[in-house]
Amino acid sequence: MDRLHSGMSSWHLAVLLVLASLLYFTTLVVWRLYFSPTAGFPGSRLAAATGWYESYYDYWLNGQYMFEVERMHQKYGPIIRVNPDELSIHDPSFYNEVYVTRNIRCTNNYDHLLKGINFADSHFLTADHDLHRKRRKPLEPFFSRAGVTNLQPMLSELARRMETRIQEFKDQHLPIRLDHVFTAFTGDAIQKLCLGEDAKFLSGPDFSPECFPVAREKATSHIQRVLQERGKPKGTVSLFRFIVHQSDMPKSELSEDRLINEAQTLLGAGTASASSAMRLASYYILSRPGLQNRLQTELGDVMADWPHQGPTWAQLEALPLLQAIVKESLRLSYGTVRRLPRVFPNDDIQYKEHVIPRGVGVPLLELEPKLSL
Repeated sequence: MDRLHSGMSSWHLAVLLVLASLLYFTTLVVWRLYFSPTAGFPGSRLAAATGWYESYYDYWLNGQYMFEVERMHQKYGPIIRVNPDELSIHDPSFYNEVYVTRNIRCTNNYDHLLKGINFADSHFLTADHDLHRKRRKPLEPFFSRAGVTNLQPMLSELARRMETRIQEFKDQHLPIRLDHVFTAFTGDAIQKLCLGEDAKFLSGPDFSPECFPVAREKATSHIQRVLQERGKPKGTVSLFRFIVHQSDMPKSELSEDRLINEAQTLLGAGTASASSAMRLASYYILSRPGLQNRLQTELGDVMADWPHQGPTWAQLEALPLLQAIVKESLRLSYGTVRRLPRVFPNDDIQYKEHVIPRGVGVPLLELEPKLSL
């Protein structure tokens, strides 16, 4: 009898758990569809009801949700719900309203998409707006106009080294991979800036295609060495020596792990994004003889003394065709295809007839960029 009573109790408990779960999920779905801050926006009801819709496309269909989002935009319009908590806008004219500076409104990264990323404490992936500004501030002198101008001698030297290596391959009638060449060039440049060291990727036999793991090792070693320095810093004033010894960054932000994550983020972004733009520019220049001839003509005067003396940044900025090529290459060589939502914690924003509530993640979708050259 006791065994029967125990069995009935277990069965009743299981039924109660099932009923409680059904009630919870039913209530959750009803709230998401009819009462949540994003309930009134267009889009798939299934995507609005559950995050499993997005998970199905991204996990079972290997990252296809961005194409499903594009299809939903075609069906439902320029603003849609892509999951229970996030909107998506497909309207390039609204770009400057979503990706703004503090002068316009306080903006956070979307914390939900940062989960599971090891570099979440780097400045680039910091969710909170004020903490992001605090972490970014010591980097600004190195990436300001004056800072970049100071890099001209180093960049000219790397350009000469790259030209010499390409000529070596040409003289030996060997094929050359420009993706390796440009990755080695940008890797050497960003490591010199961040770590104060010459990585010499351009000097590698095949332009050091393994530069990313090597860069991680060098970043770790450099950060550990800088943190152990006492008194006056030793060696070249690298970006991270400046952060540790000369900036007003609080000690809570100077942990070894955080600085290593920051270094890996800067080295990865500084290498991959710039080299991608260089590859794309090279392809379109070389595949269009007319464009190549126009560019060579425009560069004729400023490159007259090369390789003995390189042009200044101001001289290169004054060349309209070169500037157009640089800007188009940067526009077309986007670094990520994932959504990059922004959250406005203090303000609602207006998009056409829709009011986007504060605290809602809003990315801008821009697929199939058009070539303007």
